[in-house]
Amino acid sequence: MVIQIRLSDRVDHTPEEVASDSLNRFWRGYDSTVSDEQLWEHNRGRWSLAEGRIADERYATFVHDGEVVAAYVIHGHERVTDPGARGTKIALIGEPLASTDPMHQLLVRHPATHAGRNAVNYVVDPVIERETSRAFLLTWNPEKSDWADFGQCVLATDEGKPVGETWSTGNRTSGIRSGDLIFLLRQGPQGRGIIGSGHAINFDGNAGPDDEIIHTDVHWDGTATTANYVDVLWDRLLPPDGLLPLDELKEKFPDQNWTPLASGTEIQPGLIERLESVWSNHVGDSFVTAPGQGYLVNSAQRKAIEDAAQDWLMQHYRDDGWKVKDTRYSGPYDAIATKDGDTVYLEAKGTQSSGDAVFLTHGEVEHARRHPGDCVIGIWSGIRFTDDGEIDQGAGETLIMPFEPYVDGTLTPLQYRWQHGC
Repeated sequence: MVIQIRLSDRVDHTPEEVASDSLNRFWRGYDSTVSDEQLWEHNRGRWSLAEGRIADERYATFVHDGEVVAAYVIHGHERVTDPGARGTKIALIGEPLASTDPMHQLLVRHPATHAGRNAVNYVVDPVIERETSRAFLLTWNPEKSDWADFGQCVLATDEGKPVGETWSTGNRTSGIRSGDLIFLLRQGPQGRGIIGSGHAINFDGNAGPDDEIIHTDVHWDGTATTANYVDVLWDRLLPPDGLLPLDELKEKFPDQNWTPLASGTEIQPGLIERLESVWSNHVGDSFVTAPGQGYLVNSAQRKAIEDAAQDWLMQHYRDDGWKVKDTRYSGPYDAIATKDGDTVYLEAKGTQSSGDAVFLTHGEVEHARRHPGDCVIGIWSGIRFTDDGEIDQGAGETLIMPFEPYVDGTLTPLQYRWQHGC
């Protein structure tokens, strides 16, 4: 569900109201000239909200004149005093959704759903809780297509944060609409079965519920041909050893083709409800994680963060007189720095979270083990994007430390998740 809050036009507070406002606000209501951040700070409270009801909610929206004008992700809530009422009221804690976030595109600038005259209403999430009569299998073979930050995406969805990706539909050129249910079928010799679920979506935000959303783009294998794609908001991804195995799928659903040659196979309508139930029960018993590198909106932004972190770390060593070679595409480390006969292997990690834990590949860990004392890791945490979609070079914090995952910290096998000791 989404907490939908209806705002009136902006009202400036009197000096007496400012003095008695526990949130130190000078105004409240909707002002089209201010940022989403300012709108949040002046309207996140004081509201009559049931703490038990809002504890599990992930999103909130502001509505003005029948339209959703802003959307936010909720991190929690706090009790605040209200001079005009008995006891306390609630103020939400959260932050604006980025304009590139698929949930932002689904919510903002769309007609509001009104459940009554109350200023606060609870409305159905447009994707996650939307019913669909169609479902499709998309396939992924890790032997043929690398998903470099898959472990990070697993953790994100385990924390209730959907992950947006664009995925191949094979030879299918039509038939998938926004809101259709999607299952991800893992293929290849290292394990076969359903490893994820989500919904089809249009990241551009300009497709209606009945519009076809498959599009063509350059082929994912790097050739000069094109391929068919659909945007997907994955709401649950599991680690390889937690997948719903192929043998169980065949046993419970023998009439469905579970070994398609490519993405885009439609699931028989009569099986969807039962398959959802089986998958839901399986996910409920699956891998549970702890907070890590944090949720990133899509593959383009993840790539931008990775590149920004590496560019920063390499420049740091160049400024200190080292000769630095970029090896991010050719080795198990990101760069190699040399000076006065000394060699240091550089590993860079970027994250929008606190950076207390970062993800490592098997190759990165094994290389560090083979070169004790010669490896350094640079972590740029708290990375943010500007309104123009560029990395904010002044945001966050940086840390450079010896890369010794075999000595200090905790390794969790996913790819590897390293809880470092600093």
